[in-house]
Amino acid sequence: KTLSAGTYCGGIQLNGGSLSLNPGTYILDGIGLQMNSGSISGTGVTLYIAQGQAQFNGANSVDLVAPTSGPYAGILFYQNSTDASTAQINGGANAEFQGSLYFPDASVQLNGSNTAAYTIVVSKSIQINGSDFNIGSDYSSLPGGSPVKGTTGILVE
Repeated sequence: KTLSAGTYCGGIQLNGGSLSLNPGTYILDGIGLQMNSGSISGTGVTLYIAQGQAQFNGANSVDLVAPTSGPYAGILFYQNSTDASTAQINGGANAEFQGSLYFPDASVQLNGSNTAAYTIVVSKSIQINGSDFNIGSDYSSLPGGSPVKGTTGILVE
């Protein structure tokens, strides 16, 4: 199945099969994005979670890449800042989550694999299980480099 950018009031749930996302911004309300099995792909996509959560469980294949230009360049997931629903990103073998994962008031759990050139995580807290979830820093696909700008950074443990 192929979906086009737009607003999905009930969110998107995948229980097997294959889902392809056309480029653009997806506004997800209700359950957010829940993937229980199957495969999902999309290049040039931003997933805005207005309400709900990002949950990947038992994903056979994940290949999601943020836009490289425009107002959402480098932004893959953006969760409403008033939503504290935990994001559970369980990447299967060779999964790709390329872009910023912005969950400012939520916990993020990263499990499994991530082969993306870059992944930026902004969250209230982060838990990484295993050693295969790569947080790369190759921003060569973005004309302006890293989407995170500034001269100082803070790492809090």
